[in-house]
Formats: sequence, C-alpha cells, structure tokens
Amino acid sequence: MSIRFPRVERELGVGPILDEDHDQLWAALGRLVEAKVSEAVDLDFKQQWYSLDDPKAELAKDGKAELAKDCAAFANGGGGVIICGIKEDGQSRAEELVTVPRLPSHEHERILQTLASRTEPTVEVTIHDIHDPDDRNRCAVLLLIPPSSLAPHQVTYNQRRAKDRWGYPFRRLTVTEWMTEAEIANRYRNRFLLAREQVSRADHVDRVGQQALNRKAKAWVILTVVPAVPGSLPMSNPGSTAVCGVEG
Repeated sequence: MSIRFPRVERELGVGPILDEDHDQLWAALGRLVEAKVSEAVDLDFKQQWYSLDDPKAELAKDGKAELAKDCAAFANGGGGVIICGIKEDGQSRAEELVTVPRLPSHEHERILQTLASRTEPTVEVTIHDIHDPDDRNRCAVLLLIPPSSLAPHQVTYNQRRAKDRWGYPFRRLTVTEWMTEAEIANRYRNRFLLAREQVSRADHVDRVGQQALNRKAKAWVILTVVPAVPGSLPMSNPGSTAVCGVEG
C-alpha cells in the first residue's frame, strides 16, 4: 500500500503519489507553481539539491546535516513531502519549477546511508525522481517522509565544532525549529503511550478474531496486526475488524 499524504495530494491534484506516472506528476508540479501553493507543516520547497559531498556547499551548510534535519522534522510531526527543484518567493509560495541536476544512480543509497548515520531512530524516507520531459538531465526530487511511531528522532550534526552535537527538529508551520527539553520529554511520553495502546489494540483484535473462528473443528494459525501509526483517512465502518485465517 502506498504512503499517503492526503493534504499534499489535494494540492497536487493527484492520488497516491507513488501510484502516479511521471507525466502526471510533472504536470501536477506545474499546477502547483501556477497556483502559487504555499509551504506548510507537511510541505517544503527546496530550490537546490542537498550537497552530500562538500560541507561548504549550499550556503555554507553541511548538506548531510540539512538533509537529516529536514527529514527528521517531518518524521517528528505528521509526515510530509520535500520537493527539491522548486523556487519559492518571499512568502514561501511556489514560484518557479527550476529542477535540479539528475541524481546519479548511487545517490539514493547515499541518502539512506546519511539518514542511517545522522538520525536515531533512523528516519524512513522514499525518494522519487520526476524527470524533466524536455531535459532528461534535469529532474525534481520528492522526498516522502511518513509519520513515525518511533518519534522523536534525534539528529546528529556539527556546526564547525570539535564535537558532534545533537537535537530534535520539528516543523512549526513552514519553519523547522528545535524542540525544548520539555517538548522532547512530552514526545517520548507520547511514544511510550502509543506503544501501550498498540498492544492493547492488538489484544482486542486477537480476542475478536478468535471468537469468529470455528476452533472445535479445525486448527488455526492466528496473526494479529494493527497500524503502527494512527491513520488519517476516513473509514466507512471504523468499528469493523477484518478476520482471516489459515486452516490446519
């Protein structure tokens, strides 16, 4: 099942982003610019690609640290989409689809390695390149970051100091900020509370499922699953529980 970003999908005028073909997504990016869509808590624009080689590149910022910070900020919230290759105006609105150089084949792996070494727990991200139909050497890059049940995610970075530093970024509207100690403590409480709720929910689903089985006539293998992160899409029958079994 594809990662869903309902609000961003509405802004783009598409369905699940990973289910759309490149031509549809390229056209959607053009509409995004024409409509001057603004950045939001779940949407960020980058004019340039992150430099993973030269720490002095991209306005003298460490590209790896910036990548980790931006992705962790979305994972520490409700998830979101970073679009690299869109220039924004002074009001954080999409102004121009400028694209970025086409990523080398190994760049996706380097992105994942960067996040594995710079974030803890490791932030999950899906990288989706949308090639410019008029120039195959240019593209827009979408970084899709789902909400995380393991939040808060810590980021390791170094601001030209002798030792690494760490922090917990998050999105506040269109800006990435760092959590205070009280905010960090609250996020950890929420993580542990969600874990307990998942166990309770799994126990409930397991009991309901067993009641629906004919356990006297057959043997069954029971596997109980619940969502890792609460969903945001409406359900036609939210009280229902799906039950299937493997007969033995």
